Amino acid sequence: MGGYATSRQPRPFAVLVVIAIVFLVVLFVFNVASCSAQAQIAQNRERLTAYAATSVDAVQAELDAKRAADMLTILTQAQSDGTLSYEEANELFDGTVLIGDSRTQAIDGYGLLSSDHVVSEIGISLYSADPLIDAASNLHPLRVVLSFGENDMILNGGDPQAYTESLRSVIAQVREKMPQAEIFVTSALPSSEAASAEKPALAAWSAYNDALRAFCEEDSGVAYIDTASVALEHMDLLEPDGIHFKMDFYHPYLFAIADAMYR
Repeated sequence: MGGYATSRQPRPFAVLVVIAIVFLVVLFVFNVASCSAQAQIAQNRERLTAYAATSVDAVQAELDAKRAADMLTILTQAQSDGTLSYEEANELFDGTVLIGDSRTQAIDGYGLLSSDHVVSEIGISLYSADPLIDAASNLHPLRVVLSFGENDMILNGGDPQAYTESLRSVIAQVREKMPQAEIFVTSALPSSEAASAEKPALAAWSAYNDALRAFCEEDSGVAYIDTASVALEHMDLLEPDGIHFKMDFYHPYLFAIADAMYR
């Protein structure tokens, strides 16, 4: 016959073998996926059962620990970078309100934190802090950071005892109006030698901080944050008035506060 080649037709038996192999592979994959899904479902049930048997306080403590670990990661990276972005700062200070005078107001003024985290007033002291406490209570914070000192030193003539007595009264108000909040107190900040010479009461900042530490040790529910040591390392960042600080100071300042909250 002619010289044309004819294509070989697959044998029916070979086709059946291929189909069988494909079927077995599909069945194996399905069974593996099904077993994996069943194992995941069983694992989830075990977790739910464990949570159901766990107290609400224990679950909340676990969530708080996880969040603190996450915040510590953000803080560590920011400290390594040497600066705190607006997003990082607001994440770290979520649930926190800083209450204080013009030095505190600068944090909002420089745009380092949103106004939801800063309640302040120029010239304010502990003697006149009632409106700030009311304003802060409307934000329902989990943490309150009290940052006063400069104006109090001038008003009470550098008397540390008068300062801690005023602080005791303010803390009582915080506890009454924000019972859920942890309370932190930052140290009084130093001023330049020229500013202290002009207003001698400002030189009492170190004595004030000794009194603050003793106060916080006496009242274990209040945590002392040493921001004065941060200021001493950055006195070159003082404004010409020798009292207020430039924006770059507030990065390490906020680091110190966040460190106290999360470590």
